[in-house]
Amino acid sequence: MIQDKYPTEKFMKLSEKQIFVIKATLGIMFAVNTGNNIGYVIANLSIVPFIFPLFIRSFSYLVCVLIIQWMLFSGHLPKRWFIYGIIGSLVSAFVIEQLVPLSPYNPPSFQYYVVDALRYFVMGLIAVIPQGYLLRKYGYVWILLNGLGWGLNQVYQSLLIYPAFSTIPFYMVILITITNGLLLGLMLSWYLYKIVNGEFKQSKE
Repeated sequence: MIQDKYPTEKFMKLSEKQIFVIKATLGIMFAVNTGNNIGYVIANLSIVPFIFPLFIRSFSYLVCVLIIQWMLFSGHLPKRWFIYGIIGSLVSAFVIEQLVPLSPYNPPSFQYYVVDALRYFVMGLIAVIPQGYLLRKYGYVWILLNGLGWGLNQVYQSLLIYPAFSTIPFYMVILITITNGLLLGLMLSWYLYKIVNGEFKQSKE
C-alpha cells in the first residue's frame, strides 16, 4: 500500500470557512484601525469645527468596517446592504453625539470604562438595525453581535489605559495595539459566513 507522500497536507489545508473568517477578521481589524485614525485626524482639524468630534469618530469607525464588508462580500450580501449601512451609521453617530452622554465619571475610575463600553455597545446596535431588517431571520443576532462586538472591543482597548494594567510588559502593549478590532472581527466574520452562505449565497436580495 502506497503511503501518502504528504501525510500532513490534509491537516494543514484550511477549510472554506476558516479562510473566510481569517479574511474577514483581518479586513475588519484593518478597517477599525483605519477608521480610528481617520476619525481622530478629522475630528481634530480646526477647519471643520462644525463637525462634532464624537459624531465623526463614530461615523469613521462604522463606515470603514462597512466598506470592508462590501468590498469582500458584496456579491453575496443584499444589494441595499451598503446604503442601509450608511443610514444606520449616520443615525448611530448622531445618537452617540447628541443623546448618549459622556461618562459622568473620570478616568481612571472603573465606572468610566464601563460607561464608555456601553456607549460603544449602543453605537454598534443602532448602526446595523437597517441591515437587520434586510437580513430577516438573521437580523436579530447580527444586531446583537455588532453591539457586543463594539462594546467588548472597547473594553479590550481600555486595557492600555486602565491603571491596573499600567505595569504590563511593553510587548503586551504592542500586541493589544496591533490587535485592535480582533474581537469584533472574529464575532462579525463568524456570522457573516452564515449570512453569505445562507439564503443570500447565490444572489443579492
